[in-house]
Amino acid sequence: MGALAFAELLRQQRLECGLTQEELAERAKLSVRAISDLERGINHSPRPSTLRMLCSGMGMGASDAAALLAAARGHAASARTRPRFDIRYATRADGARTAYGTLGSGPALVIAPTVISHLEWWESAPGVMTFLGPIAEHRTIVLYDRHGCGLSDRDRTDFTADDDMRDIEAVAEALGEDRLDLFGSSWGAQPVLTFAARYPERVRRLVVYGAVSPSRDRPLSDQVRHRRAAMAALRRADLELYVRAMAVMLFPSGLDSNTLASFVRIHRIAAPVEMQEQLDTVSFDWEPVHKITAPTLVLHRRGDLAAPFDSGQRLAQAIPGARFLPLDGDAHVQWIGDTESIVTPTLQFLLDRRMN
Repeated sequence: MGALAFAELLRQQRLECGLTQEELAERAKLSVRAISDLERGINHSPRPSTLRMLCSGMGMGASDAAALLAAARGHAASARTRPRFDIRYATRADGARTAYGTLGSGPALVIAPTVISHLEWWESAPGVMTFLGPIAEHRTIVLYDRHGCGLSDRDRTDFTADDDMRDIEAVAEALGEDRLDLFGSSWGAQPVLTFAARYPERVRRLVVYGAVSPSRDRPLSDQVRHRRAAMAALRRADLELYVRAMAVMLFPSGLDSNTLASFVRIHRIAAPVEMQEQLDTVSFDWEPVHKITAPTLVLHRRGDLAAPFDSGQRLAQAIPGARFLPLDGDAHVQWIGDTESIVTPTLQFLLDRRMN
């Protein structure tokens, strides 16, 4: 039984007792925030002592307490069986340390992070393994955290594209493979595109999904500037509400509560808000993509609001010989929505022996 099942059961049992979150927190001698996080699935691994206090606070009978404890144990068991990344560190040219994790077997497929990242979040985020799992059967998936984020060194002061390139360059060097496959989505398309342009001899194949155009390609209207300022203020004031507001654009068709809670969690653990704001400012230049020589697949969902469809078209046109594959759907993240429509062509492309 998953985190959402435990969260729903806890909320249901609290309501059946006629208690508000505040009243349960007082009775169980827990914080209101702790109750809220448990019911939203943000804290999905409550301690046994916390469970005992919850049962006591709701005055549960033996059968109800057993059901709640079983739900918590069921999630803990499923968590233990999830694939775990082998996490290591690569030393960058400037001496900073970049955390990277590997999963699967076969030639390396480096997947660049988006604006924020945390390797441990990937292991628990709902839906992630529907995307990574099939690919890990054929490739050693390599994920890494940006400088200033996650498990990588966080004392970042240089917010340029060159600083981000030191991450992917260090990871590529640490892997020790002559040639790599690369996958980049959203903001993460930018470092893999730049790496492929700078080091054509190092890249076997390149897959890009939902690429975000460099900011200089999109002159900002007054409305967009005002909206960005409002969103920045919202992120500082209420991180959860900020994520909910962002989800309207990133996932127009909506998200289930468990998945939404996971995106709130990554925003809480990846980096402080001030660092997130700085990381948001880093932008690359697409001009070098004409130097890319590796076989390239560009995928883009037609209804993507965060990265307009024409940005994927323009990118595919700029890369010599690139194949462009339009997809239905509007989710900006590749493991939300019809994941198979992304996984299947990606694997076919990576495994096509005609391009070896």
